[in-house]
Amino acid sequence: MEKLEGRKLSDPEVVQLLKSKHLMTAQKGSGQSAVDVSNYCEWNFTASKSIVTKLQSDQVISNIVNKQETLKGSDSCFNSLVKLEKLAQRPSCLASRRFIFQLIDDLLCHGVIKDEDLSKKDMIGGSNNPGSIHLYEFKWRCLTYILDIMCVQAKLEDSDRVLLKDHLRDPATTRTNTVDNVSWQGSLTKASLEALTFIHDVVFLKQYDNILRQGIKPHSHPEILNEMETILEAWNRVVNLRENELAEEKAALQALDGKADENEEEEAGAEGQTPDHLLKLARKMPNTLPKHSPQYWRAVANQTVRMYVEFVTEPTNTSGVTTMVEKLQLPSPEVGKTCTLVHIDTSLLGESVGPGSQENLRKVWKPDETLIQKLLGSTLVGLGAQQDKNGKCQCPGEGVLAAVFDPLGVLPKTFMKDSTSQPVWLMFNEDGSISFQ
Repeated sequence: MEKLEGRKLSDPEVVQLLKSKHLMTAQKGSGQSAVDVSNYCEWNFTASKSIVTKLQSDQVISNIVNKQETLKGSDSCFNSLVKLEKLAQRPSCLASRRFIFQLIDDLLCHGVIKDEDLSKKDMIGGSNNPGSIHLYEFKWRCLTYILDIMCVQAKLEDSDRVLLKDHLRDPATTRTNTVDNVSWQGSLTKASLEALTFIHDVVFLKQYDNILRQGIKPHSHPEILNEMETILEAWNRVVNLRENELAEEKAALQALDGKADENEEEEAGAEGQTPDHLLKLARKMPNTLPKHSPQYWRAVANQTVRMYVEFVTEPTNTSGVTTMVEKLQLPSPEVGKTCTLVHIDTSLLGESVGPGSQENLRKVWKPDETLIQKLLGSTLVGLGAQQDKNGKCQCPGEGVLAAVFDPLGVLPKTFMKDSTSQPVWLMFNEDGSISFQ
């Protein structure tokens, strides 16, 4: 219009010129009328201008709107000039707007909410009921507040907090790192895992939405979370776990310095209990037992093993072993810095294990190459090693270290012929530590 007029135009002037061209707007109607045609007004122009400037200019937001309209047509929750205008105007900044659209898209795509849940009334809200736009912006503020303030106050590991910030930076990334890629969580402490669950529930899901709607106002600070009893109770689980972890770390340092006091009487009493009772005691939550007692540390040990060790049933064939290893989704090693260790001890093959077994009581048994290829070779293939023309693995893949202990000399000499091997001496020091030669 400015080009046609040859001068700079104000918004009201543009509207008047558009009206002179007999421009009309079509709005979705109800009843027997398919559409209701109304005159073009100044609001139509300012709303459209705001939408183009703040939404269409952002490729991330534009892609989300186009995707939803392609999937659902006029049933899309974004098929409304009023709602798009509010989504453009009400968020405080670009980062907030983008997060709101990403969160809506994620919740819609995974069936957590439906398009009809995002009506104009629900999005805008009222004086006593913040709408979804204000709620989702508050969640965006909460994400930073929880990670940078609450997690620091709870004294979570700095390395864990960095991981959480990296893997929970937006709804799409969070969905991937809590559903598909979860191997990174293995390095987190128990408290950090609980913090991950807390952030996921408060920010990225709708578990606490009703509580948040009742407690927040359009410009509420995230510190108001500490005033909401149900949410505070969930966060206190993180704080309590971290306090226990710090106490455990302190006790471990005292033990290394020779300052830890052992309760011999309780230890002797525990050894006299039945295996079933000890197992049941070990599987209790550590925070339900007296701190630093033998039972407490057994529960901590049991919880740690169950977090980082996964026991699997031996598959019946080689392809089953390969598939099982692939499903573990182990993190890829960084060449030159880290590696994945695959360990096998031929002297233990065939050994019975379990509460009722008798250790080292078995006949002399020599495993054949087929079994070794199934257990070790198929594991290496699952970690990226190549097979020869006969389907056998002769060398580990890049970043993978195969440690084979063969004290009885029963391993076939041709096995792993293409890999580099050397003898390793294990030296047990007086303090019980092991050094390698």
